Amino acid sequence: MWDFYAKAEAKPLWRLLAEMDPDRLAEIIDYRFISDVLTRDEAVAILRRQHTGWQQRLLQLEREGYPAYTTSVGWYGLSDEKIRQLCRKTIADG
Repeated sequence: MWDFYAKAEAKPLWRLLAEMDPDRLAEIIDYRFISDVLTRDEAVAILRRQHTGWQQRLLQLEREGYPAYTTSVGWYGLSDEKIRQLCRKTIADG
């Protein structure tokens, strides 16, 4: 659903999340399976603390890019070496 939301907003998902107001982001998180370790109020407090300086970080990301990002790894059940190999391949692929 996050990908659909980002497409509807005509933004990459990372930008949608980076620009989202902390209260709005906390509002749309499903806490059913994490409320024993993170409540909505705790999430809001963390997001508000980290929100300071987001515009500067966004500008830096636009200027310099992000070193590497891939979802092809899947992360489940893969060895560290396999993840490194997939990351290196993704970087090489541009």
